[in-house]
Amino acid sequence: MKIVDVKLTPTVVLKLKRPIADAFIWVPSFRAAAVQVFTDEDIIGISTVGTYGLEAIKALIETELKHVIIGEDPMDYERIWDKMYWYTLNHGRKGIAIEALGCLDIAIWDIIGKALKMPVYKLLGGYTDTVKAYRTGIDLNLTVNELVKLHKKSVEEGFDAIKMKIGRRNIDEDVDRVRAVRDAVGYNVKLMVDANNALSVRTAIRLAKKLERYEVFWFEEPVIADNIDGLAEVAKNTEIPIALGENEYLKFGIKELIERKAIGVLIGTVSRMGGVTEWRKVASIAQAWDIPISPQGGDWVAAHVLASVPNGLFMETAALELEDGITKPKLAINKGCIKLPNTYGFGWEIDWEAVNRLSKIEWIRHETTPPGLPRPPHHLK
Repeated sequence: MKIVDVKLTPTVVLKLKRPIADAFIWVPSFRAAAVQVFTDEDIIGISTVGTYGLEAIKALIETELKHVIIGEDPMDYERIWDKMYWYTLNHGRKGIAIEALGCLDIAIWDIIGKALKMPVYKLLGGYTDTVKAYRTGIDLNLTVNELVKLHKKSVEEGFDAIKMKIGRRNIDEDVDRVRAVRDAVGYNVKLMVDANNALSVRTAIRLAKKLERYEVFWFEEPVIADNIDGLAEVAKNTEIPIALGENEYLKFGIKELIERKAIGVLIGTVSRMGGVTEWRKVASIAQAWDIPISPQGGDWVAAHVLASVPNGLFMETAALELEDGITKPKLAINKGCIKLPNTYGFGWEIDWEAVNRLSKIEWIRHETTPPGLPRPPHHLK
């Protein structure tokens, strides 16, 4: 079997019924796309393409990586991954180059599953056929009452783990918001918090000490991802595990976080980790250090990789009021659990009707505000 072509869908816009916000970004709509990898045996692998930096990722696939993988046998996934990595080394190693090769790697694993007539999670080890999910709110723009209502609804739907955003300019506001959610959902629900890189080391340590009394399950990205010494300092000064990996790439970066004793829980999307091929290695490194792994992304890819490893914790699904999506079937969550399908590959396909319809919608750009600057009034209530 040989790869004969790579095609990208038009970019579509997924409108949010209500904007979302974290410590530095305000988002009214997302862009999305999918990539198809074609073979000479008429087996087509697909992957979605990430939202941030979308057009740059698409350009890298089209102008650089497409030509690297055409002619290769998709069963030689390690060889293909290595070729893509070295081809992009001078402008890659992290960031959109890794996400681009990660998307193609995911599509290749979809081909492998379809060719061998197996779900991907079974190809990877088949540790379980059911995984747990937590519900995250991208909710820093909500009032306290709205915040409590959002997370109570998630618990009523069967989730026993939830995540909320922190990163107000006054940490006492963050404490008040965490207290309100904890009081509303009780202590039988795991409650995680996410600062999205926005705090200083000193502020993160102060805030962590204030939050310990509320039995926070993890503190995600307290300071900027490049400050590994700072992350290690925060980890050393709190009982709360530090969740990292969303803005780190490949086994090299994760290895450093572990060696520096900065990380308690490994997170991150599969594409940012370099696809399924690299994700498996990262998960094994984490397992060797007794670190649980909790993939983000909220899609079938995250569910499959999570189901394949013994150190899987749960996967993220977001409480987003999206009007539509470009793949089907949708992720089926029942009382916070996801049953893996027996369909081949990842079990998804492109919803072409949705692609055609959503490609005509105008994108409303997101806005970012560095943590040291005041936010525009519409970012927060």
